[in-house]
Amino acid sequence: MNDIEPTHETIVWICKNAEQAWQEGDPKKLQFWEDQKKEFQKKCYQRIDSLVKQKTFLQQQQEVLIQKVNNGDYSPEEANRINQQIYEHSEDLNKQIQFYRNLLQYSTDEVDFVSNANDESNIFGESLENKVPFQKVIPIERYFYELFLSFLRVVFLSNIGQITICFFILVAAVYFTWTWNTRDQKPQFEYIPIHADNKHVIRILNKGMLNAKIYLTPTYPWELAPYIYFIVCSAETTTSQQKTDIQIPLNCLYTANGITSPITSTYIEILPGSEKSFEMDTQCIKQNFPDITKITLTIRTLFFRTQVLKVDIDLPSNST
Repeated sequence: MNDIEPTHETIVWICKNAEQAWQEGDPKKLQFWEDQKKEFQKKCYQRIDSLVKQKTFLQQQQEVLIQKVNNGDYSPEEANRINQQIYEHSEDLNKQIQFYRNLLQYSTDEVDFVSNANDESNIFGESLENKVPFQKVIPIERYFYELFLSFLRVVFLSNIGQITICFFILVAAVYFTWTWNTRDQKPQFEYIPIHADNKHVIRILNKGMLNAKIYLTPTYPWELAPYIYFIVCSAETTTSQQKTDIQIPLNCLYTANGITSPITSTYIEILPGSEKSFEMDTQCIKQNFPDITKITLTIRTLFFRTQVLKVDIDLPSNST
């Protein structure tokens, strides 16, 4: 039986006869069918070897095609048409190689080939899906265009993409609606100068729904809260017009909430719907920084560094 054709019907027939010979206890017949199985496997290996050589030749042809495109012998359109034919032929070879490998697996592992014969995905599909197809010879502009179209298809046509878009639209709508409706519901700052006493008052009215906090020193902990502010103070000296940042001493800051008292904390916290004020003693600042003639006080938000108040304050001409 040297004319064995490697098909799934043939290997099923050989295996059934070998099993029957084993059950009958006929060693000669069993050996005969085992020899037929080896001959069958040999034919499968020969077919696989021939197909692999054909596939290698196709890969070489594709490399030659790419080289000819680079040399200008073929236009990208012509190369794509030829390359598509190479790709389709290569896929046919892959299916045939996988088919003979499945026959070999059945002959060694005794897989239920008959029940799976009608399932094309089990015969050909799994290993082929993992194979990388031949690269297409296309211009770089068309490549990026197709990549962009693929991205749009994923975003707008897939379920995950549509859910993601709806999620971002919902979040944006909620954010902008909340921002618009609460545009006036936030802390407000007011500067009140009292030149007669060299006092300068900063009034804070918290119209927001959460606590507000303003740090009076450059060092402050990181907090995840919406109404967090800090003070930046820059100064001009008598010797230079360039501004340098300074830290106002806490002993030059006082509470101005009906009873004036020195501030001992590095921050002021304002409850929703309430207001607090603090004042700066420019005479005290002048005593600590004799060369300073003018300071610029800026209050910013902690997260986005948004400026909410900026005032220029002239210091007294002497420290007495």
